[in-house]
Amino acid sequence: MSEPDYEMMQLDAAKLGIEAEGFLASSLGRYLVERADLEIEKLTEKLIWLSPSDITANTDVRTEIQVCIKFKQWLIEAINSGRVAARNIQESEAVDR
Repeated sequence: MSEPDYEMMQLDAAKLGIEAEGFLASSLGRYLVERADLEIEKLTEKLIWLSPSDITANTDVRTEIQVCIKFKQWLIEAINSGRVAARNIQESEAVDR
């Protein structure tokens, strides 16, 4: 990968991280994260009371929980990747000076 391509990827990652942080700070972002948390709680409670022999129902509930968890993880990953990229850009600029 050439240097300009790497720099563009870093810039894109930094921008995405900033957008993800803004989304998470927005009313919609907070609402969706809160809904995911509530859904995880509700589904965990449901999972506790499901019959262990009902494999299909257990699998379905676990899949729904995993989707909620993944949603939150993807937001965190985008933010963290953006912060790392921004730090890399700053370090690269400091070296170039």
